[in-house]
Amino acid sequence: MNIFSKKIYAASPEAFGIDISDLSIKLMKLESSGKKTKVSSFGKKIIPSEIIQNGVVQDEKSFAKLVREAIYEMSGHGPKTHWAVVSLPSQETFLRVVQMPIMRDEDIKRSIKWSAEENIPLDLNEAYFDWEKIPMPPDKHIDHIDALVVAHPKRTIDGYVRAFEAAGVRIIAIEIGVIAAARAVIPDDMMKETVLIVDIGTLKTDISIYASGAVRFTSSVDIAGHSFTQSVAEKLKIGFSEAEKLKIEFGFDKDAQEGKVFEALKPVADKFIGQIADYINFYEEHDFHDHSVAKNKVTKILFCGGGATTKNFIELCARKLKIDVALANPWSHILAFPLKEIPEISYEKSLSYATAIGLALRGIIYRP
Repeated sequence: MNIFSKKIYAASPEAFGIDISDLSIKLMKLESSGKKTKVSSFGKKIIPSEIIQNGVVQDEKSFAKLVREAIYEMSGHGPKTHWAVVSLPSQETFLRVVQMPIMRDEDIKRSIKWSAEENIPLDLNEAYFDWEKIPMPPDKHIDHIDALVVAHPKRTIDGYVRAFEAAGVRIIAIEIGVIAAARAVIPDDMMKETVLIVDIGTLKTDISIYASGAVRFTSSVDIAGHSFTQSVAEKLKIGFSEAEKLKIEFGFDKDAQEGKVFEALKPVADKFIGQIADYINFYEEHDFHDHSVAKNKVTKILFCGGGATTKNFIELCARKLKIDVALANPWSHILAFPLKEIPEISYEKSLSYATAIGLALRGIIYRP
């Protein structure tokens, strides 16, 4: 299974990105002209809860139909291509950085599986896996090679591949979502920092740490957008839809609604922030082969995803974690600084498209 390979079929045009979660399909098509990149088309389709569960397709026929509909309904000019770079729900995806002795690339290909088996809790005979050598700083004398290894169980991937084929989509690569998101939100001037990316979705939050040119650590937590809304609904004894509206409008504003919404959200937020702090401590206390200047020290936290825009939440995280915290800019490699918005998509909305944008960037960068 092609995960890292930059080789694309010679006949293929620029590809578009398809980001799949348990509850939605997000699509993004970019087009490049010289040094300029712009959005060609984009779209989103809700997935009924019974079609994908815990990251696994339960109904391939219905999923294929939704993919076809999502592509047909894309805004703008439509993708005009069947080629796509795809990310899938991350529940059964494994990513590890492994160390190997310095050797030729052809020797790495022969021995990488043995290193991967020691670090990934999967039978690699029953998994698709790929690897990429992580560039080392040229000014350092390093006696080993770092390789980023990603693995997916075949039984999970095959269901998606069959469904995409039925939908008429030709997959160039399946990529882990946190890698695509990092490609979109890490600007050039932040490449040498150690950055924690927090992608707050509807049902789960993906957490990853980017350092020395690669994603070094990934995990996910079950606290996400629905968790906050459910807490408001239960504490205020109101319906879920009304709770969602209150969360969006008032969020963590202590002075709004006599502080009732804030007090309903705070216990979930405290637990959520505590988990982020635990991951930061774990990373900083262990050796993740980070060769950057600020070794293993997280210097920046970037939030993306639809749940990242809850009012005053970023400010609360900054106070609690005592680290530089900001909303990410998914357009950091597309729009000239300091622009963060295009006419078709508001900045707040684009935060939920970070992974799709990163996939689309790969689709236009890696061509023959």
